Amino acid sequence: MYHNPRFGRASDHYRSMELSSRIESADPHMLVSILYDELLICVDVLAAAAARGQVLSTHDYAHKARAILLSLQTGLDFNQGGELAPMLAGLYAAISEELSARIADGDVERMAELRIAIESVVHAWNGIAG
Repeated sequence: MYHNPRFGRASDHYRSMELSSRIESADPHMLVSILYDELLICVDVLAAAAARGQVLSTHDYAHKARAILLSLQTGLDFNQGGELAPMLAGLYAAISEELSARIADGDVERMAELRIAIESVVHAWNGIAG
């Protein structure tokens, strides 16, 4: 089958446009949800790359996942976040640590477990919105 690399670039371009549109119209709660969605995509891509035996430490999505987690951590408001902010800080630190371990060892099963853990955070976050 013939693969045209321009289709991949076009798909990336339209995805980027869609994401930009979502970000521009999002409130702070939705922005966090978008970051969670992007983090899950990163974990999925990294799991697929690990299954193919690729090195994850230099993978673009490894860098992106780390940047997302850093953004989530630095975006916490400890003055107005009540008990939630420190709890999320600890959660993000644990996820970062686990992500780093999975990037280092490429364990696909444990990457799937990490994804499930992140999904539980996403579910709880979405429950806050009502």
